[in-house]
Amino acid sequence: MVKGRKNTTCCRSAAYINIGQVASFFPMPWKINTMKTVKPSGAYKQMQRLAMVTKQAIASGNWQRAEECVRVADELMQHGSREFKNAVSNVYVFSVSSFLELNHFQVHGFFTPLLSNEYHYQTHTTEA
Repeated sequence: MVKGRKNTTCCRSAAYINIGQVASFFPMPWKINTMKTVKPSGAYKQMQRLAMVTKQAIASGNWQRAEECVRVADELMQHGSREFKNAVSNVYVFSVSSFLELNHFQVHGFFTPLLSNEYHYQTHTTEA
């Protein structure tokens, strides 16, 4: 026990504190606005890593490894959870197709039919 302090339980008193009042007195740098900040999930980080490995394999001319990475992404697109399907679509296909286009490779010849359809959907979608 610290001298000069009453014996109070911190957890019990914290349950009754209004977070808005605390934030107005002590601004939290990680929560500047009221919108919730979402950290990337494990699926998105894994797709970023798989895309990076694929791009490095293409750049070094290791086509067998690049094709293996594409097969892994295709398997995740077919049999993965909704989160992994979204991650493959939003991260992997976009990142690798951008890299292929910048280096003047054919995207449709490199991707599997399922990933090619996803690429086609991304590039040919119009706003309503």
